[in-house]
Amino acid sequence: MIQTIYKIFIFMALVLHMGVVRAETADLGDLTVGMRLEPPHLDPTASASASIDFIVYNNVFEGLTAIDRNGTIQPLLATDWAVSADGTIYTFTLKQGVTFHDNIDFNADDVVFTVRRMTAANTVNPRKAMFDNIQSVAKIDAYTVRIVLKTADSDFLYKMALPDAVVVASESANTNTTRPIGTGPFVFKAFAKGDSVSLTKNVRYHATAAQLHTVKFRFIADTTSATAGILSGDIDAFPYFVDPIHVALFVDNPKLTVVYGNTEGETMVAINNQNISDIRIRRAMHHAIDKQSIIDLTAPGATAIGSHMPPHSPYYIDMTQAYPYDVRRAKQLLSDAEAIGKRIKFTVPPAYDMMANAVADYLRKSGFTVHMQNVDWGTWLSQVFKHKDYDITVITHVEPMDYDVYANPDYYYGYDSTAYRQIMQSLKHAVDESERKTLLAAAQRLLSKDAVNVWLYQRPKVGVWKKTLQGMWADAPVEGIVLKDVYWQ
Repeated sequence: MIQTIYKIFIFMALVLHMGVVRAETADLGDLTVGMRLEPPHLDPTASASASIDFIVYNNVFEGLTAIDRNGTIQPLLATDWAVSADGTIYTFTLKQGVTFHDNIDFNADDVVFTVRRMTAANTVNPRKAMFDNIQSVAKIDAYTVRIVLKTADSDFLYKMALPDAVVVASESANTNTTRPIGTGPFVFKAFAKGDSVSLTKNVRYHATAAQLHTVKFRFIADTTSATAGILSGDIDAFPYFVDPIHVALFVDNPKLTVVYGNTEGETMVAINNQNISDIRIRRAMHHAIDKQSIIDLTAPGATAIGSHMPPHSPYYIDMTQAYPYDVRRAKQLLSDAEAIGKRIKFTVPPAYDMMANAVADYLRKSGFTVHMQNVDWGTWLSQVFKHKDYDITVITHVEPMDYDVYANPDYYYGYDSTAYRQIMQSLKHAVDESERKTLLAAAQRLLSKDAVNVWLYQRPKVGVWKKTLQGMWADAPVEGIVLKDVYWQ
């Protein structure tokens, strides 16, 4: 009954907000995409913010390989590659006739520069630990590059397909934050702070050209405003729409398509394991939080998780029953740790307020003293992600196959486990599929046993777009809103 009344209220508010309904898109070469978060800048190799990747991945920037809509690795700037028998040497054949958006030719020098830049001691790449296994990179000729690994890594081609590994040119690398220059199907046009990023079609693209002529990514953090923009027609597509009550307003609209898909986004209460080093306190947090109620409140229909692996992965094991909701058990663990009233600094990024308030309430009921601090994304990235100045936070990690970050004690979780590092080291050498499954199952069990983070659910992808828009991705196997194959019917 309450939800029905709320829907009616929202609908009436939207009618007043819209005023008039915009006519159908006049120019079928234009697209306006809605996004919740504004990126801090536009260089995906210099920030962990997924909002950057949503705009530029395989739109502006491209890598040697790419992840397609099915999560499969495809050749891109590399047309082919050969791998040595021991799995440590990759020889890439590069595509010829490719130019960057500033008319500079793409060749082996750009790949060598990119790899050396992301593996340098002073690199600002957010996934630098992922590339630590690269021993060297060398130019064989203008269109052949050899990369040597320290040890075999069966995930190497996948890692090179991520936004963090896109190829950049030495001539433009330092200005990519404000004026990104890549080889992709779209060219950067403008970044209107607080409003939008605009792209235009790359008429010299090295493969099949995009069908769209212009794309505008508009930033709309307020859900009611986003809903109004979709219903009025001002927003053509909102690929990541999160509010379940507002989505109900789109389902029966004959001019809109609502698509439910999977993501790589593990939503969690991340814990600073250096500040909260007593495992009993971390386990108390697990028992204190009613995870299903958090799902019902913030993401109805989402799949609960108990460790850092998406349920659609072939390597997933179900750890959701390891820490059932149990306030008495949580209080007992706190008492055993002599930590009743334990003060927790809870740093909350934008768009997580509802979830954070619910989490804080549950922790307080179990004997924690919670002090909440709401910050903007720039502050979160600096304070939490970079400097580890927090006790707990709430976040969704959308990077695929990112279980390796737990092997890095300098990562912002501060998890330092020799046993976990040994598992990850063994995984690098594992070629046999059954061995990989065994190792990744052990990794998930260890993360759960050590209560590293409180994993809540795998974020679903709810996409809303106009019925006549074709080619949008239903799932999100990688953080990106890839638009090369999108067109108006």
